[in-house]
Amino acid sequence: MGFLTLTYQNQSVRFTGEDLCFHFIPKGHATCTRNGHTHPLFEDVFLLQNIGTPHTVIAAEFPVISLCLPQALVQKERFAECATPHDHHIHQALAEILSQTSPRAEPLLSALIQARDHSKERYYLAPASTPLMVTAREFFLKHLANPLGVPAAAHHCGLSPFHFHRLFSEAHQTTPGQYVRTERIRRACRKLVLTRAAIATIAQDCGFQSPTQFAGSFRNVTGFTPSDFRHITQLHRSQLSPFLS
Repeated sequence: MGFLTLTYQNQSVRFTGEDLCFHFIPKGHATCTRNGHTHPLFEDVFLLQNIGTPHTVIAAEFPVISLCLPQALVQKERFAECATPHDHHIHQALAEILSQTSPRAEPLLSALIQARDHSKERYYLAPASTPLMVTAREFFLKHLANPLGVPAAAHHCGLSPFHFHRLFSEAHQTTPGQYVRTERIRRACRKLVLTRAAIATIAQDCGFQSPTQFAGSFRNVTGFTPSDFRHITQLHRSQLSPFLS
């Protein structure tokens, strides 16, 4: 299997499980099918599939970029399913790979290990999902720009607010409100990296009531102001530009 694979619009690619596969989409959505189950792949996450996990990636309107790290390189490293895109070390490693004729995998693997071991707040540990929790997360992700509350999500899932809050908190080890706040920051990080939208526009698009509220929440989660984070990561945006048009 080649190191870099593109799954183009309305196509599917089968991965045999011999490599550690790292999938991401600059825009839109896709699906990943494994063990007879279909999982959504959103533009707001990097999807990691461990060695020994055969799966199929199906692209929708935009290509899926897949980086395959061979078993000999990965050795015994194990990862959770999804790494957040707002770790600038991962973005820098991706930029280096995409800009090289003969890319090396070590920078990406090193960045993933660092994210996993030292940046737990910036690493998204995908929980074991029941269909109900998948439905709940998809509801939140589709409505991040809007005012969200437990009653609306609970109604969507056919549960009482109390029962929904308890089940969601047990499954994710965080409350629905905390989950939504984290996902809003994750989406904002992606927009800061991959778009040139004004920070005030990004704040509004990600469900924050004001740029001031956005700046405070962003710094609490990432340790950066939005403008500082953009300055760091924009240095590497040019290598991703062929995939963003």
